[in-house]
Amino acid sequence: MRPWARAYQALGIGAFILSGYPQATECDLFARHGPPRMEHRPLGGRAPGAEFR
Repeated sequence: MRPWARAYQALGIGAFILSGYPQATECDLFARHGPPRMEHRPLGGRAPGAEFR
């Protein structure tokens, strides 16, 4: 995880809601470079494979 992301995490921020209408170039750049650098878990912080209640 990037240092700037850890700084937000330390403040208790666990997710970002991004909205708007991105340009095709921005979508392409994010698709290629964003996900490999992001940690992912289900909303609500449940561990992968945890039973949904």
